[in-house]
Order: sequence, then structure tokens, then C-alpha cells
Amino acid sequence: MDEDLESGLLRWKSTIESGSCGRDNDDLEWAYKKIEKVSSAYYGEHYRYLMMITGDGYMQDYEPSEDKYGLPSTTAPWQAESIRNDRILDAIFWGDTGDGLGSSNRMDSIGKYAFAHMWGPHNIVMTDNNDDEGDASIEFIDDYAFYDSSFDCFMSAESSYDVINLPYLSRIGNYAFYDCGFSTMDWTIAPNLTDLGKYAFAGCENLCRITLPDSLTEIKEGTFKDDRVLVTVNLPSKLQKIGSFAFENCSGIITITIPESVTYIGDGAFKNCSSLESIVITGPVELGNNVFEGCTNLKSVVINASADIPATVFKNCSSLVKAEISGNAGLGEGLFEGCKKLETLNVYGDTSISARVAKDCSALKSVLIRSTEEIGESAFEGCSSLESLRVSYVVNAISEKAFKGCSSLKPKFLSYQNITRGRDYMIRYARSHSIR
Repeated sequence: MDEDLESGLLRWKSTIESGSCGRDNDDLEWAYKKIEKVSSAYYGEHYRYLMMITGDGYMQDYEPSEDKYGLPSTTAPWQAESIRNDRILDAIFWGDTGDGLGSSNRMDSIGKYAFAHMWGPHNIVMTDNNDDEGDASIEFIDDYAFYDSSFDCFMSAESSYDVINLPYLSRIGNYAFYDCGFSTMDWTIAPNLTDLGKYAFAGCENLCRITLPDSLTEIKEGTFKDDRVLVTVNLPSKLQKIGSFAFENCSGIITITIPESVTYIGDGAFKNCSSLESIVITGPVELGNNVFEGCTNLKSVVINASADIPATVFKNCSSLVKAEISGNAGLGEGLFEGCKKLETLNVYGDTSISARVAKDCSALKSVLIRSTEEIGESAFEGCSSLESLRVSYVVNAISEKAFKGCSSLKPKFLSYQNITRGRDYMIRYARSHSIR
């Protein structure tokens, strides 16, 4: 909170409008308060306003609506046209101001659409005199609560630098902060958060850094989608699932550490993260379709896969240089096809090399395959720079055209000495296809 706003708390003028906002019989009240007259270059001379919420209980839910101009609004009483069109709201304040202006024992929730489409206020200021530590008592922030609003921070009433704690918060609803003005959010202020809704922080154009609490085990669909300036993401140490499109179009992320506890990453989770340079996934993980599609700056991947890797995972990863795949998982058809800069491919574990897996990877120089049932049709066709192929064990066969056009592959670099079944086939294949 800036100094003007802090001093303004001590100079309340009058209550302009007020009413009840509690759910059922809960005793929550809201009041629109006029502070002082100020002047600015943009607005000229005007009054400043705060919205105060006091009392106990859960806030009621509201519905989306439109104002008389057809612009999006909600049915929340503080969004009435008589308020929202003519007054500049500096902050929403609930709790005890310390000067007898109002107090709240327990405000337990923020209702659906409560502050959606509100522009002007930047601060959500709270305190709670029911807690010896001064922590806020909010248990959940419901769906669309701050959808398309200009809020950019939660803070304590004590100081603009004191971030309020939310130890009781367990759920943030779907689209709760969609398209909000946050730039940095450290959600370790909510150490018991277990449910983060779909698209909760999607479309936040100013969000550049976020830290999530270790209590969270799932990032749901689209949670940070289209947060294009997001650079730093600190994931929970116990995270198990990253949902579809969770970080799609987050073009500012350069690197991200995937906890070993993650077992599933959904479709398009990191699609079009065009600045992402490397990815390391050490825990056995199942990958959905198009997980890294369009990561045009991705240079290195290390993945321990627990299930077959779909064909489109690395689609249009045009800068990929090195890939290491471990785990007992098959490589989907055309997995690295078109990765023109791929130089090294190491595949550990029991796998199957599908058709066209690295077709036309003209920069590919070295391939290591620990164990495979087969090498599919045209798997390495057109890999004209391939010099070294090491295969420890082949169960069945090498398909036609598997190494067609591998003009740099020489017999002395073709290692098949450890093959117990299929060794003779490898030798005959090398000779019959004139690999030199």
C-alpha cells in the first residue's frame, strides 16, 4: 500500500453505500468508503475510495452480467453502475484497521464472481484480528472470484512490504485470477493449498514469477496458459500431475525443474514454450500428446518414461540437439522426425524404435540403443551424418529402409557384439545394405 493510501485510512469521510454480502445467515457486511480528495495528472481532482468488508462467515456467490453499455460486469452489489462508473477504487480492505474503523473476526471465503471485471483497484489488503499471528482466515477463493481484474497483490494492512499469510486457504477455484494484474505471487503464503483450479492464473500478462506450496500435488488444465512473460516457476516438491496445456504459450520460461514425484504430464503442457532450453524429468513419467510441441529453442531433453512416448511430443522442436530417453517405453512413430539439429540420441531401457523415429535428422551423428524389440521402417532414413550406431540387444528384426541413406555409417562404428539374438541378422543387414 502506498503512503497516500495508508494515511487515507486515518481520514475516512463517509460511507457512500453499504449492504450485506454474507452467505445464508452469515454476518458479512460491505461498505464503500470515501477517503480524501486528491489530484492526479490522469484523473484530475477526484475522491479516493476504499471498499471495506467486515463481519463473520462465508461470502455469497454472484453471477456474471453486463452493464448498460454491454460491458462485462457481475451481480455483486458493489459493481452497481452508480459505484463502478464514477468512482476510483484504490483497494479492497477487510480486517481490522487498528483505528476502530472496522474489524473482521472470520471472513472465510471470497464468492464466485465477487470482484470479477473490476478495474482500478490494485491492492487486496487484509488482516484478521481473530488470529494471534494476524493471519487471514480465508478457506477458499471461489471460481472466477477475481476474473479479468486489475488486482496485482495481496498485502497486509501493516505495510506495503508485508505479505499476508493465508494458512487456512485450501482451494483456489477455476479461473479465479484469470487475466489479473499480478506480477509476482509466492503462494507459500498458503501452505495448506491442495486444490488449484483450471485456468486459475491463465492470461495474467504481467505474471513473471510464481512459487507454489509443497502441499499442492496437481497443476490442473491451463493453470498458467498464456502467461507470456512468466520466467520463473517454482514447482511443489510433491507434485504428481501437470495437466493439459498447463504452461502452454508461456514463452518466457527458459528452464524449469520437474520434481521426481511427477508421474504424468498432459497434452500440450509446455506447448509453444518457445524460450525453453532444456528439460530434465528424472522420475518415471507418462507423457501426453504434443507436450513440447513448438518449443523451438529446446536443445536438450532427459526423460525417464513410464509409458510409450506419443509421436507428437517433440513436434517442431527445431533446435533439439541431444535427447536421452530411459525407462521401458516405446518411441512413437516420427518422434524426432524433422528435428534437423539433433546430433545425439541415447535410448536406455527396453524399448521399441518405431517407424520414422528419427527420419531425416540429417545432423544425427551418434545413436545408442540399449535394448529394442525392433527398429522400424525408415527409422533412421536420411540420417546422412550418422557415424556411430551402438545396439546392445535386438530381439526381432530391423525393418526395410531403417538406415537408408545413412552414407556416413561405417562397419567399424556399427556395434552389435553384445547381441545374443539377432546378431547374425545385424551382420547380414550391414553387409547387404552396403553400410560403409
